[in-house]
Amino acid sequence: MGGIAHLRVRVNIPARADCHDAPPPVVMRNLTLEMSMLVALFWLVTEIIQLMIYAIIAAAVLSMLIGFGVVNPRSQFVYTIGDFLTRVTNPILNPIRRHLPMFGNVDLSPLVAILLLEALEIALATYAPYFNPAVRGGMGF
Repeated sequence: MGGIAHLRVRVNIPARADCHDAPPPVVMRNLTLEMSMLVALFWLVTEIIQLMIYAIIAAAVLSMLIGFGVVNPRSQFVYTIGDFLTRVTNPILNPIRRHLPMFGNVDLSPLVAILLLEALEIALATYAPYFNPAVRGGMGF
């Protein structure tokens, strides 16, 4: 048998209503397996974006702690965490650093990266219903 099997799932998704109207009745919609996978994909992408934002913040905080001498960068634990955060965040921060001018010793690339990642997350949450009407029904959007 060729093709993709379709799995029908019943999901309760409320219809849209104006702010002053009574709560709308629940509308039942059928979701295919592909639509469910699209919902999972949007959820996964937004979670990866959030984890990247947390890693950028952690790398910036660790950099400041090392710069002010609060933690010892020669400690194996601190070095391991710093190396991990550097490897995770450099693919995002290096292209921004190439295009952003230096402001003395202040690196503003983490701030720009967080703003861009948040904008991407907002765009995904905004345009996801255009790809799938069931996305707004759950999965953190």
